[in-house]
Amino acid sequence: MKDLVDFFKSSNYDSGTATQMIQCICDGRSSILDAVECLGELLTSENSGERAAGTRLLAEVLHGLPKNCLNEAQIKFISAFFLERMKDHHTVIPAVLHALPCLLELEQISNSDVEKLVRGLLLEVHCQSQLMLDRRNYYSVIRIAITKHKAVIDEMFNEFVLGFISAADGEKDPRNLLLLFSLVPVIANAGTLGKMSEDLFEVVAAYFPIDFVPPVYDPLGVTEEDLSDGLRQCLSCHVGWAEYFLPLLCEKMESDLPQAKKEAYRTLILCCARGYTSEALSPHLTVLWHCIRRDVVDGSDAQVSAVAIEALSAVLAAAHIKVVDVNTVTTIVDAIIDECVVHLPAPESRLFLPASDLLTAVIAAQECAALRVYPKAVAHLTEVTKTPDSSSRAWINVLNALAKMASASRQRDHCYDVVPTEVEAHCNACLGAVTAALQHRSAAVVAEGITAARALFYCRSAASPWWGPLRQEILNVLLSSGGSDTRVRSNALSALAEPSDGSCELLTQELLPHLNVADGGTVADGGTVADGGTVADGGTVADVGAVADAVLDAMVVLTDAASCQRCVEALWKAIEARPTPALCKSLARIIDKTGDDAGAQEFLFSSWRGLEKVVALGVMAAMPSTALNKNHTSNLPDLLQQLSGEEKLDLLSAIAELCRSLSAIRPALRTPLSLPLSCSLAALQPAAGGTMWQRTSIWQPCGLLIQRLQLRMLLSWWVGSINTEIRAEYTAVWSLDTETAAENTALLVVVVEGLVCWCQDAGPLGRPELLLPLLRWATAPTAPEACRQAAVLAMAALVNKLPTGADFLRLLKWLEHELKKIMEGGHAPHKKLAVTLMGWVLKALEMRAAPETLKWRNELQSLLSNEELGVTAAQCYSVLLSDHAYAFCASSSSNVRLLYKQRTFEGLVTSLVSEFDVSSGKTRRCCLLAIASLLPHVPQPLLQHHIDKLLVVLVEGVRSTAESAVVSGSVSTLRLLLQAQPLPSQNASHAGSLVLALLALTNSPHATKNKGAKCFLRNKVQNHQTFSTKSENSEITSSVDVAIDDVETFKTLVQLSESSDEAAAGFSLTDVLDQKCSVEDKGTSSGPLLQPLLVREASLACLELLTQLPLADVLPYRAQVVRELKCAVADHKRVVRRAAAAARTAWLQLGTGPS
Repeated sequence: MKDLVDFFKSSNYDSGTATQMIQCICDGRSSILDAVECLGELLTSENSGERAAGTRLLAEVLHGLPKNCLNEAQIKFISAFFLERMKDHHTVIPAVLHALPCLLELEQISNSDVEKLVRGLLLEVHCQSQLMLDRRNYYSVIRIAITKHKAVIDEMFNEFVLGFISAADGEKDPRNLLLLFSLVPVIANAGTLGKMSEDLFEVVAAYFPIDFVPPVYDPLGVTEEDLSDGLRQCLSCHVGWAEYFLPLLCEKMESDLPQAKKEAYRTLILCCARGYTSEALSPHLTVLWHCIRRDVVDGSDAQVSAVAIEALSAVLAAAHIKVVDVNTVTTIVDAIIDECVVHLPAPESRLFLPASDLLTAVIAAQECAALRVYPKAVAHLTEVTKTPDSSSRAWINVLNALAKMASASRQRDHCYDVVPTEVEAHCNACLGAVTAALQHRSAAVVAEGITAARALFYCRSAASPWWGPLRQEILNVLLSSGGSDTRVRSNALSALAEPSDGSCELLTQELLPHLNVADGGTVADGGTVADGGTVADGGTVADVGAVADAVLDAMVVLTDAASCQRCVEALWKAIEARPTPALCKSLARIIDKTGDDAGAQEFLFSSWRGLEKVVALGVMAAMPSTALNKNHTSNLPDLLQQLSGEEKLDLLSAIAELCRSLSAIRPALRTPLSLPLSCSLAALQPAAGGTMWQRTSIWQPCGLLIQRLQLRMLLSWWVGSINTEIRAEYTAVWSLDTETAAENTALLVVVVEGLVCWCQDAGPLGRPELLLPLLRWATAPTAPEACRQAAVLAMAALVNKLPTGADFLRLLKWLEHELKKIMEGGHAPHKKLAVTLMGWVLKALEMRAAPETLKWRNELQSLLSNEELGVTAAQCYSVLLSDHAYAFCASSSSNVRLLYKQRTFEGLVTSLVSEFDVSSGKTRRCCLLAIASLLPHVPQPLLQHHIDKLLVVLVEGVRSTAESAVVSGSVSTLRLLLQAQPLPSQNASHAGSLVLALLALTNSPHATKNKGAKCFLRNKVQNHQTFSTKSENSEITSSVDVAIDDVETFKTLVQLSESSDEAAAGFSLTDVLDQKCSVEDKGTSSGPLLQPLLVREASLACLELLTQLPLADVLPYRAQVVRELKCAVADHKRVVRRAAAAARTAWLQLGTGPS
């Protein structure tokens, strides 16, 4: 222990000493008393700094010891020591405050020691004189004392409360305020406050309402809402504060500031919810009502009005609890009724809506008050509906008011199983108004009538005699011409979707007849289908299966598990008569809704055999006319062949959605499925208007279709699922020789990619018939980009999913052989595509942690030194750790081992950095690009672990001008690292290089290239007009090299700086600068690279974060940074200007604070 203390003193108070001392005490080699004895020289020194350092070390040791490590005698000794230190110099107090929370949490501490420490803290230490973190420790001591040592605090409660009031008064830091706001409720309810009640209230009431604007870059994330919520909880915690707080709330309600009003009402609502009763509220009811009335009736802020109405309901509900003065409460309710009811006969007046909202708040507050309000309100409101000339606006306002009042009753009682009492007592009047609204000529009135009917009469039990007829009426409205209105349909479907008896009858008697089709009969224009499928009411036969969307939507919302079979069979019959996307999607929605029921599943997969039927329909829809069975018993093949290419794709997408719904219920059924729907897509001919790959709108639904179907066994048609002629037709389209064949094959490649990416067992897919065409498409420069990418994904997915064994090794060996042939004899475009495929194959191997990964990894890295393929190989590293939209993830059944990203990065980074260190020229740049491509996708903790080896790479990446991806990736990664923690001290030497490099990236596109370059260089050389010494020349050159590309003129400058010739020593740098800028003016050379917005913003953020480094490392650059950020502050993008202002402010403040 003595040696550790000596090292601590000799190493300028090394922070690691505490860890070693803790280990010694825990091992039993020393005790805490030995530590105090060894620190005696520091603890008793006449130098306050040394005493503070020794006390801090002892506090760190206490924090690291287990809570049960010290016995009572040792704790008493340590407590006495820290109690004495409370009277020491103010520089020692922070160390004492750091130790006290840990000391009070020790298990063996006695009550007497707790009392002494708390009393000493409250008497000897002035809280508001301390720094923010020390004040937080102060409040932490109070929190621990009141929560863990309440018995001790009870004995000194008055003294404790007085000390807390003194300590908390005047606190301004938002983080400490959050802690204070959580302490006040505990203290206020811990005992009798007595005369100090008002003093404690005043401490927190001074902050009401909160007015706080958090900093833009606040790492702690304290928001105004956090503080406001904490203060509300604090002020509403003690009912005894009502006499002080309610007048304050009334004062804030009369404020002209909307924010103050809203905060006052929200706090009042919370107070009523947390215990305010009639006794507290009665003296202030009149004033509260006048404030609320003014903000609702005369106010102009909708948000204030809404929260004021909510506050009125809360106040009246609380005022009816433990009523002291009945007359006061009754008088207020009568005043509200008299004030508002007079406005109800005029629903189009300005005061109608505020009056109805106030009455709704009274109804929501209390049942007795509601029974007094409702009769008068209903009488006035329903009278308006009996007036023949009432406008649509009047109807809507009246119905809306009735619905809100009924909803308020339910909200009060929290009961949805019965109709509210006040509604039931006046059901006839309300029913008449709603029925008349459903028959109104205005669609808006009908929609509002549906909402009112649902709010007034719907209940979950079967006892409601009104909801059944109303439901029938709502369905009639939906099926009539009024159902074409969007709002009417939405409200009607919401009402019909409510669980209720009679759904099956409505479905059977009203909806299913619309789907009955016999002998080609159909629903016609406005006609209805009668028994036997004939068209009635003069309807004409239209397109087969043309069913109104409203009917389908109603069927979906009414169908439940009991009626699933009947509805599915009727829909499928309609689909077989005329398959349309609307019918298929409706059937899919019904299956999604009822699929969890065991009985429904049994029907769907056993009795109905739904998956087979649906896929068979898809095959028939996708096949060419020559492949269809001419002996089919229905006219379905002829109907399908009448569809255009776009119509077929829409239908196939709907069928795919239906397959997805079925397969989602029983995933195990996907594997044995052998119907080749997806193969048939290849037979679709290109639609008019261009080749298949030129019309990208066709690709999207096809890709979506394949990804959703998740069908297996792509090659099932090769083994007999389709006749020999069709098999030959499909085999022929694998050719790239002709444009027609390529067009036909394009969709098939997407099919293969979708199936391979989504399959669970890729064994049947690894066949030679599939692999060679995929490889040709993946490496064909003339192929469409989408098709080529699909082939690459399919090949990589096969490598990832193929089971380990002989087939897997054979596939890798074959791939290696084919790629080697392309590398040796192919043209440059073929070689680059082969390298891209190699990168995806390596990703597949990395994810499954295959033993062959190392061989492929080394092969890809060896290409970085290839003059022709180095850049392409480097770009491949971006896919190794990045996430794909749908492939190579758990949802697509990919083979992903745990921590694959960490394992892959650990295996790559060391070799890449090593090659980067030893290489030069283009190879070095390719290594840099490869590393920069990896970094954005690496988990941040892993980056921090490798910061030592990556920092040099990042610095060069930031300074790179060859690849924009390098700069972007390096700056983004550097920003993440600096946000997590400052650079370690051993890496702070790179600060200068980083500052200069980042400054060069902050240039704005609005700055002229030539002027920016000239200004930058002139600032560097204003005091160095001529070369004097070689070291000075090198310093200038390195500074200039950051901002300007290495053009021919600059090479001359470098040569001059390294020359020892006396003639060169007199060469003027200004001449070279003028020559450089004149070359730029002619457009023969480029100035500073103009970076994208995200790069500029990230660079500025990094500059701001660099101010966290040791002052000695960054202070020399302050003037330069402040000067050169003037241009960035004037950037034309606001996000860049904001980042520049923050960075410039941070650098301006550098060295001016306490540090």
